[in-house]
Amino acid sequence: MDRQNYTSPFTERYGTDDMRMIFSDRYRHGVWRELWYVLALSQHRLGVNITKEQIEEIEQAMCEDINYDNAIKYESETHHDIVAHLREFGDHCPTAKGILHLGATSCYISDNADIILMHKAMGYINNQLTDIIDKLSDLAIKHYDTPIVGRTHLQKAQLTTIGKRIAMWLNDFCIDRSMLTDIVNTIRLLGCKGATGSQSSLYTLFDKDYRKALKLDYLIGEYYGINCVQIAGQTYTRKYDSMVANILSQIAQSASKMATDIRLMSAFGEMHEGFGRKQIGSSAMPYKRNPITCEKVCGISRYVICNSQNMAITASTQWLERTLDDSSNKRIAMAELFLGISEVLKCLESIMDKLVVCTDVCIKNAIEHCNMASLEDDIIRDVMAGGDRQEGHKNAIFSNGSENAHINTGFAKHQVIKFIKGELL
Repeated sequence: MDRQNYTSPFTERYGTDDMRMIFSDRYRHGVWRELWYVLALSQHRLGVNITKEQIEEIEQAMCEDINYDNAIKYESETHHDIVAHLREFGDHCPTAKGILHLGATSCYISDNADIILMHKAMGYINNQLTDIIDKLSDLAIKHYDTPIVGRTHLQKAQLTTIGKRIAMWLNDFCIDRSMLTDIVNTIRLLGCKGATGSQSSLYTLFDKDYRKALKLDYLIGEYYGINCVQIAGQTYTRKYDSMVANILSQIAQSASKMATDIRLMSAFGEMHEGFGRKQIGSSAMPYKRNPITCEKVCGISRYVICNSQNMAITASTQWLERTLDDSSNKRIAMAELFLGISEVLKCLESIMDKLVVCTDVCIKNAIEHCNMASLEDDIIRDVMAGGDRQEGHKNAIFSNGSENAHINTGFAKHQVIKFIKGELL
């Protein structure tokens, strides 16, 4: 790795290898090559004068290594990365290079590739989310009846259970997974729409048979298993990018909430991250066991939440049929959004695998607080016996606690079991 020049922390430190692969140059440019193949193959099937031998040559060329030295040389001449790779690809299929990119724009390559990469990346995130939901379900069941002091405004409140609190995190991630599934099923490939989305050049290519232009989009979508949009300018609507960024932000919000809760409970001695034998909690205070992984989750989640606004602003400032100010921004922002979330979810899995629930401390704190936590039950019983609720509440404010104190976690237990068995499994 180059240590003399700046590299992004996502290059090596944050993110997963699988996500780095998806957004790598090699994978993206391989998708570009495949899109040129799919375009030529579909046009061949629709009767354009492209021979079977040319299709076979393009297919073979897809498997050959990309000559990045040539691609860089071509881009220095053309100042256009897609045209540079088109020329480089043409070097591998000389008899077919004349028909490559026929009737297409650069956005046929870049936009379709972006959707393909996001689809693959969302599938990976979905798998990570599913693993987290499974782990949280197991933890919630394990601790469904472990009492803990509830906290509202961070002040001691009625009792709940560890399982119930975990189920709150779990519920957020279930919402995220449902939203992610909806977006995967909603976003569409651009297809081949031409310079302004009218497919005018394809109307010419297919000798004024517009049905073939429509069929071309169908064949492209069929190849990838993703439908093509019907209405577009030169690009697909950038609302798709905003939708994808938003769900990544939503996941980051859920992750940060969970990590923050663990950090707070760690301060109360009720729960903490696992701590390795050689791990250093503080360079100055060796007795400390700082929740560093949860802190990393919160930090990167904050980055994802803020960065997601890039896509919203881009979608709201598109000019007429297209503008190019989205490209430079998006190639940085979208990859880092996915890499950030992959790191966040990887960290959450690690936290759950090593999470320590201090049951004795939770029970001790619950016993110490149960007298006060039972006051509302006393007020209700008093009112049911004919008392005045407002008077009872006023008196309770200055009370030292209930003589009828008890630890009642049954309702929380019922919620956890019903949710996990009814909603998830």
